[in-house]
Amino acid sequence: MTEQAQKIYIGCDPGLSGGFVVLSETGAVIEVFKTPETIQAFAESLGKYGDPEKYVVTLVKERVHSMPKNGAKSNFTFGYTIGVLESAISFYRIRHFDITPQTWMKYYMMKKDPSETDTAWKNRLKARAMGLFPQSKIALWNSDAFLIAEYARQVYR
Repeated sequence: MTEQAQKIYIGCDPGLSGGFVVLSETGAVIEVFKTPETIQAFAESLGKYGDPEKYVVTLVKERVHSMPKNGAKSNFTFGYTIGVLESAISFYRIRHFDITPQTWMKYYMMKKDPSETDTAWKNRLKARAMGLFPQSKIALWNSDAFLIAEYARQVYR
């Protein structure tokens, strides 16, 4: 790491309905973006952080998998997106960690109640992210990425 290199933490909720949040070492939000849909978009989004002279990056992505109830096309698209993401991470030599949803949710002492609807659960995660980042625009698509990025900043210093 050079004197000028900035430590950053990227939280990644990798599905096409998810996103990425980039935080500085102090927790300032640098960038928020939706999961890119093309190889070129992934290259542009992550490539800007690939210069080790400028950035020391720690990317934490949620370890996810296809769901049997999803259709074949949906699972193929999901797998393709994960493959492109992992290729970009490898190409730019970004330090990264995969964590299960349970790992980062446990950090925030949050667990879905069996009687809780998926919508209520997602709104509860969004509310937690809003509490941590009150100046940011938190939406359902980026709330997990905000929480994962903050988890990365706290755990992988």
